[in-house]
Amino acid sequence: MAKDDDLIKRLQAGEIKAVEDLIDIYGRFVYAKAWAMVRNQTDAEDVYQNVFIRVFRFAPSLKESSSLKSWLARITCNCSIDLINLRKKSQKTLDGLIKENKNKDLSSLKQDHSSFLDLIRPFKENEKKILIYRFIFDLSYKEISELCKIPVGTLRNVVWRVLKTLRRELQR
Repeated sequence: MAKDDDLIKRLQAGEIKAVEDLIDIYGRFVYAKAWAMVRNQTDAEDVYQNVFIRVFRFAPSLKESSSLKSWLARITCNCSIDLINLRKKSQKTLDGLIKENKNKDLSSLKQDHSSFLDLIRPFKENEKKILIYRFIFDLSYKEISELCKIPVGTLRNVVWRVLKTLRRELQR
């Protein structure tokens, strides 16, 4: 526990080496917990990265008497749940788009990103970029907002408008 207390102090001070030491000590634990929840190597790696980003961001709020292992387990659980929810939401949106467009066979969109890219080709570059971030990279509106430097409300309107146009075009 004394080792953890020292590590916590170093994390609170913003020491990058402390994060590296934390990863050396608890990295396998975090990855194993992430894998157990998401059951996918790529997603587990994403969760793993997000955990240590959050650790660095929220280390100043950690109490010295805290258990690093339980704190990391909680962060890993939260990051895993966030990713699972993001995947479900994104898949529901894409599934909804497919079901709404019965005039064309769009079932291949789930597996074939090139069909999706062909579908969005007529849109403006910034609209295509937003749709790719949203439906292929499964980024949240907040993440896309930060990447594109667009307010979340504006971003939601762009996605809604483009999907509405896409539905109308596909029904012709």
